Amino acid sequence: MRPLFLLLFVINLPFLEAQVAPQNLLETLQNPVDKNGHVIIQHDKNLYDSIDIRSFYPNGTVAGIGHYKITYDNKNRVLTLKYHNNLHPHIDIYETKDSFVYNEVGKIAHQFIFYKNPVYSNDWNLFTINDYYYNDKGLLQKIELRNANSNFQQVEAFRTYLTYTAFDEIASEKIYINESLQRFRTYHYTPYTHQLSEIKKYQSVLNFTINPTDPHSGYQLVQHISYNYDNEGTPLGIDEFLGGIGYSNGALSRKSELAYTNGNKLITETFYTIDSLGEEMPQKYDDYVFNSFHQLTKHSTFSYFQNDWHPNIEYTIYFKPAPILRNSDQLQSDLNCFPNPVSSILFINLSLEESSTIQFSILNGTGQVVRKMEKEGLAGVNQWEYSLEDLPRGLYIIAAQYGRTSISSKIFKN
Repeated sequence: MRPLFLLLFVINLPFLEAQVAPQNLLETLQNPVDKNGHVIIQHDKNLYDSIDIRSFYPNGTVAGIGHYKITYDNKNRVLTLKYHNNLHPHIDIYETKDSFVYNEVGKIAHQFIFYKNPVYSNDWNLFTINDYYYNDKGLLQKIELRNANSNFQQVEAFRTYLTYTAFDEIASEKIYINESLQRFRTYHYTPYTHQLSEIKKYQSVLNFTINPTDPHSGYQLVQHISYNYDNEGTPLGIDEFLGGIGYSNGALSRKSELAYTNGNKLITETFYTIDSLGEEMPQKYDDYVFNSFHQLTKHSTFSYFQNDWHPNIEYTIYFKPAPILRNSDQLQSDLNCFPNPVSSILFINLSLEESSTIQFSILNGTGQVVRKMEKEGLAGVNQWEYSLEDLPRGLYIIAAQYGRTSISSKIFKN
């Protein structure tokens, strides 16, 4: 059975220049649907073509390989994810294929997961079906996962239910197995910038006495992740607390630290384990490489043991040809927003090579669009002013889209 998780952080968020570290790419590809019912490994102008995966022995030699191939329909929606695996030499080669079916409004309705082992047969076997349901706002409300045996007789059903805040942020995620609530997560956000601040994970415990007036009764807090940001809302890393059997409840057990380039682009995340005496020990190191279009092209993970870092897994990402011809540094220089920080009136300067209609969007720290406006621009430098007086204090992204070009600029509202 492939694990079912709802991934909150996409690896190619449009417009966001600094974000919480991308999730493990393999997990993202195995669980690719976001809360809006879209496959999150794509961006409309940066389509993934394929991903190569290599695992390593501690001495650095290649232990195994894997390969993902992504196909799209004529609306640039993901149709299939095909995966060929030989990551471990002692495990038979196998292949998987995810096929997606969309509803009438373009959201994923069904996901069919097939597998085959070409050593024994070239036939695809249906393994799992995921059905997706949405609320009145079009947000993902329920995921129903059905596993099956070789005759596709249903052996168990997993259901995930999601609730949201007034700002359409995920508030909770409850996972049922055969009608029994097994575990759930609660999500918490900063009051002004609406950035994710905490995730708490609870697990069913059979020996706990259930109190009907307490929603957490019968469940034990087994994981608590706290997200850290600087004054401008840039992620700094996480603090992780583990509970349950074998752990000291409330004790810091793991932390991470993020590092950025001068252009505020994430390049590394280092994880440390914390022992009972509070001593930090390096555990894992993630390295990210981006091209000139700010596309993630390589993600490498390293493990720490015997007082040194050793390669673990490397992901190399290939894109379909991008329609934007100029590099991202040139594009960013075309958009200038000032003053920054801003208290009330924001001036937006945009240089155009030819007259165009510009769609402006203002996004908050979670990527939610809070304002939209349309302007007509002439060839040369254009300037508009816009009042942000009614917006709460926090980090915002000013995004401009015209023709086949999308650019953005980060500001902070006092």
